[in-house]
Amino acid sequence: MLALVVAVCAGCGDSTLPEEDLEAGPGRTRRGAALRAADEEGPVRLTDFFDWQEWSPYGVGSQSLGFVRVGDRVFFASGDNGATALWVVEGTAARAHRVWDFSPPIGGNDFWVEGDEVAQLLGAEHQVYFVVRMGPTPFNAYEVWRSDGASEGTWPLKTPAGLVEPVLGVVGDTVFFAGQEGRGGDTSLWTSQGGRTDSVRIKTLSRPVTETRALGSTLFLALGGELWKSDGTNVGTVRVATLASTDALASLTVAGD
Repeated sequence: MLALVVAVCAGCGDSTLPEEDLEAGPGRTRRGAALRAADEEGPVRLTDFFDWQEWSPYGVGSQSLGFVRVGDRVFFASGDNGATALWVVEGTAARAHRVWDFSPPIGGNDFWVEGDEVAQLLGAEHQVYFVVRMGPTPFNAYEVWRSDGASEGTWPLKTPAGLVEPVLGVVGDTVFFAGQEGRGGDTSLWTSQGGRTDSVRIKTLSRPVTETRALGSTLFLALGGELWKSDGTNVGTVRVATLASTDALASLTVAGD
């Protein structure tokens, strides 16, 4: 059966709601957020989340992003003031659940403190990989995580200290991640099979990676105006072409089968 999974938020981006939506008590408004699935028989509510929140002058509401499919499961990130939790849906209300909560934001009447934020969800054959921005810090640190949909199967990969804004790519069940090792440091390309300690640095690159795209067993990478490819080894990670102009490659798209 084919199904479409959607997130619905009522009141997001609006700090003023009708009187009937106000809770008895100062400084609180109701913002409904629901996850629904739709198939040939129509929409079905899977779960509700973040039903109440402290009032914010910025009109912050629940938000969901990064829906990716892994087999018969759908992973996504959701939260208030940033996507701070990893969720998974397996098609029924009983199986729509939060997998991991990454330090949710702390609300106040006049300010919000950011929690760790989930981004760049990429589906592999049996698991999902994603980036977690650790905040707040003077210079945000980043981690790369994997999850199979269970809390005991969710953990950070081994990454270099001070990893900055990593860019992910997936080939099969292997994740590639590239980022600066510290602000202003070298950009390195790493691979992992999803184990806790099996990450391997395979190459130091000439500049930051801006885009990746898998084609068969090869990952293509855009490095400014350079196109690279990698098979997951040092000798197999090479520059393919350099653009005549200095413009950066904006995107990579796979054409055909």
